[in-house]
Amino acid sequence: MFHPWEVVRLCLLLPACLILFTGCGGSSGPPTAAVRGKVLFQGEPVTVGMVNFASPETGRGAGAPINEKGEFQIPEGLALGTYRVAILPPPDPTSAGAPRTEPLPEYPQIPSKYRSEVTSGLTAEVKAGDNNFTFEMQP
Repeated sequence: MFHPWEVVRLCLLLPACLILFTGCGGSSGPPTAAVRGKVLFQGEPVTVGMVNFASPETGRGAGAPINEKGEFQIPEGLALGTYRVAILPPPDPTSAGAPRTEPLPEYPQIPSKYRSEVTSGLTAEVKAGDNNFTFEMQP
């Protein structure tokens, strides 16, 4: 039979050990892989905007800005899996609620079809290792 103090000590020690060992043992969350690529419109680099990845399975995703060479990267990576992709114009620089004094700029290099993951038809399969995608848009 256990002494009452041994039972108390065991009751205090057991949760502490469980917390300690639960914190050890690798990353929390699904495996990820780095993602990079290029966005083209009729064979020419798109030099502004964002690439947006959305997983229809998990509802999660990420976005990355497009640079002046038409390139993007998500160095922190995406969880492995299939993504729907949209190419978006840059965000409107005016503050919310402020009246616009000029019309919104048009971005003919990013046709409206590609501005939604639902209508773009663009997909990406993120696999272990380095993922390099090229998204080609047409008018």
